[in-house]
Amino acid sequence: MPFDESKQLIPKDDVDKERERQALKRYKLKNYLITAAISVIFLFLCMFAVGLFKSTETADILMALCDSFFIVAVIITGLGLLIFTGNKGTFDMIVYGIKFTVSSIFVAPEKRKIRNFAEYKEKKHVEDVPFMHMIFIGLGYLVVSLAFLIAYYCVV
Repeated sequence: MPFDESKQLIPKDDVDKERERQALKRYKLKNYLITAAISVIFLFLCMFAVGLFKSTETADILMALCDSFFIVAVIITGLGLLIFTGNKGTFDMIVYGIKFTVSSIFVAPEKRKIRNFAEYKEKKHVEDVPFMHMIFIGLGYLVVSLAFLIAYYCVV
């Protein structure tokens, strides 16, 4: 019986790596979808707030669309950049100080989970919070906002 290469067993490590890769892909897709859904809801709220649904003039509609997309772009991108700076440890001392102060009021010293700043920082930065999906979605809204701005200036 000849050896058939198509029926070779795949090493367990390769299977585990492929499963991890697929799980990471699903996790990233979930992040993008949740951020996009929340931003669309916020976009409609902004459209309502700037009076898009009451406008009848083309220029007013384009300006309202531009404003709405720009507001969402700034907020989503800004939150992504805030998470980026938080991942780098910018706010660690402030958060530690607040948590330490609150725990010193309400928790006995022997029951505190974290005793000093070095311990806190080590436990906090085990894994960074993902943020790139927010920046990409925010930049997408910014591009759409710029397109509406160009269309507005072409109409006016």
